Amino acid sequence: MQEVSGSIPLGSTNFFNNLDHSLAIVDQMVALYVSTM
Repeated sequence: MQEVSGSIPLGSTNFFNNLDHSLAIVDQMVALYVSTM
């Protein structure tokens, strides 16, 4: 794992992009769940 020194390594950017994508999916699932209540 690379350490962050001023600039963000590509791996971290990928990680945050994946995290963002996962949160978007969770958001959709929650919205779907709430709409069925």
